[in-house]
Amino acid sequence: MARDNGSPPLSSNVTVSVFISDVNDNSPQILYPSPERNSFMTELVPKAAHGGSLVSKVIAVDADSGQNAWLSYHILSVADINDNPPVFEEQSYSAYVTENNKPGSTLCSVTARDPDWRQNGTSFKVHVMARDNGSPPLSSNVTVSVFISDVNDNSPQILYPAPEGNSFMTELVPKAAHGGSLVSKVIAVDADSGQNAWLSII
Repeated sequence: MARDNGSPPLSSNVTVSVFISDVNDNSPQILYPSPERNSFMTELVPKAAHGGSLVSKVIAVDADSGQNAWLSYHILSVADINDNPPVFEEQSYSAYVTENNKPGSTLCSVTARDPDWRQNGTSFKVHVMARDNGSPPLSSNVTVSVFISDVNDNSPQILYPAPEGNSFMTELVPKAAHGGSLVSKVIAVDADSGQNAWLSII
């Protein structure tokens, strides 16, 4: 209402409609599984699982509206199953040795590969048998275990916030925030093992 100071005062009315534009200022909240139990959930998905298979149940909400409330879910990793046997590069090997070779000399090099992942593709054991041509022939067996040393050849992968979004994330921290306050959550993994898979936030 607008009113002047005349005598008598005159006034006029008008209706103003106010539309609130939503701002994406609410982070998604995970309701299930309970966030206080574990902030990082891992579900192993067999690589042979069919499309549409149930992987896990996750319930999340976002207090924003419209597109700002749309949620998307991403799988953390796919579990490998040991479905590939080690394969030798050759079906048979021949070794030619001189009669006066020194004990401990290398007789032959044998290579086998396994396309599975991690422990399914790295637990190599080679059974070796040495047999002479005497009459009767005598033989002896031994097991050779091959251990693979990890090399830091995998870069960390950021799972949250989603890498397909903005590669640069900004978080606003109040000046009155106390030391140790939660600023943001970042989930990342590294395909290496041991210390090569340890991650730190810089």
